[in-house]
Amino acid sequence: MKSIKKGQQYRCIKDYIMNDGTLAYKSGWTYEATGKNTLPSLFDPTHQMDKSDDFKDHFKRVKNNPEAYIQNIPVIFDTVKVDSVVESVIKKFKSRSDVGIKKYGTTLDRNDINFDGWAEHLQQELMDGILYLERLRNEK
Repeated sequence: MKSIKKGQQYRCIKDYIMNDGTLAYKSGWTYEATGKNTLPSLFDPTHQMDKSDDFKDHFKRVKNNPEAYIQNIPVIFDTVKVDSVVESVIKKFKSRSDVGIKKYGTTLDRNDINFDGWAEHLQQELMDGILYLERLRNEK
């Protein structure tokens, strides 16, 4: 199996999360090897990696680019924990946004609705939420 060589740059294409829930490498960030098979992570600047199948699922080699913003920076705290509940909600927000863009052909950045229009949309959504809550409570 080929090794990671000092100076090679890798872009993380999928968050690399350790078994304990610690985020080791962040998707979209570029990391530069500081030694043979040493790819500094968010929690350990001496983290050892090899080119396993798991590595290939999470990283893509990029040509060394002196202008690339390398993320090999010390982290102030010991570990970065991933909150699965927050991640789940973020995925739902993104999915809902995709549905809205497909359905309405625009985003919330639109400027054809004024303050009162947005307030009306919000009021209607909140009223729907109260109705859903009442429906659930009546189920008991």
